[in-house]
Amino acid sequence: MLLIVQERGRHEGNREYRECECLSRAFTRLGVENQVTGKGYESFACWDELLAKASSILVLENYGMLNWLPRAVRYFSGQMAFWCIDSHVALERHLSECAAFGFGTIICSVHAHVSKFGANARWLPNAFPSDLIKPMEAPKKHDVGFCGNWVTGRRPFYDAVSRHIPVHSDIMVIGDEMVRAVRSYSIHLNRNYSIDLNYRTFETLGAGTFLLTNNTDKLLDLFSAGVHLDTYDSVEDCVAKIRMYLSDPVKRMHIERAGCKEAHEKHSYDARAAWMLERGVVV
Repeated sequence: MLLIVQERGRHEGNREYRECECLSRAFTRLGVENQVTGKGYESFACWDELLAKASSILVLENYGMLNWLPRAVRYFSGQMAFWCIDSHVALERHLSECAAFGFGTIICSVHAHVSKFGANARWLPNAFPSDLIKPMEAPKKHDVGFCGNWVTGRRPFYDAVSRHIPVHSDIMVIGDEMVRAVRSYSIHLNRNYSIDLNYRTFETLGAGTFLLTNNTDKLLDLFSAGVHLDTYDSVEDCVAKIRMYLSDPVKRMHIERAGCKEAHEKHSYDARAAWMLERGVVV
């Protein structure tokens, strides 16, 4: 049995979108018996029992697992891996957690940080749940929209763009409401923070909405600009591309369909789970 370990999500509306739940469903579809547990799950009270049944453990980034995950897990005899998701904001904590628990394999969503985790680390980008996020016909209520949060200093950029073209914002919208919001835009104007390819990149494409985002490390190793999505390098470049794509809906729709197809084929949690199985990250 594969044991998937992560603290239970703190937002009820986003519970089914939590990484552990998405991966659990993906592994189940691939025929892998698995169990989700961690702080906040009732099953965590039976940790020793679950550990005895496990053949592999996949630990996902948590809100600080040094406080609750038993250190004795480092003596687990089976395959144990850690998926480091947000090292662009918590690198030192993740390095400490890896040192404390002795993971056999580390997969990191931030490509530039892979080498910091040692020889057993590999790059695995973020993903989206293809069972929850699918393309579907929906009215486009806004030409340009942003669905996310302001906490990473994005606000000045969006304010600058909005001086030229209105940008509708949906702030701290999560779960199914997030998907509905993204589908309501003709163009989703995303802004990755730092060196991270954020979840919204994959979620937007999976929802079948045209994505315009800043050019971020490794983005164009996964997708082609002008084919699956498009990128901008400055406020001026962004405004020019918004105007171009709003004036050419045929081209925009062609790109959003290609991007959606690429995301569903290569960047779902099912694809990430299959990658882990093929490489022996979990067994």
